[in-house]
Amino acid sequence: MGVLGAPASMVILFGMMAFCLSEDNSSTSTKILWFVFFFFTAPFGTAVYFFGVYRKQVHAAVYAPISVK
Repeated sequence: MGVLGAPASMVILFGMMAFCLSEDNSSTSTKILWFVFFFFTAPFGTAVYFFGVYRKQVHAAVYAPISVK
């Protein structure tokens, strides 16, 4: 598990960082706070970000109503 877990946690860390930079609708100060949190608590911080921010934004985008003209 450790052989696969370490690279997987790095992929998730960089994926959540990329999402935070490019797609997150939060203010700049909130993004900076998340990056500081990522830096000090890498695997734990990405899990908190995933469940706290990422999942809600992706869920809202997937279930957004489609307007019909």
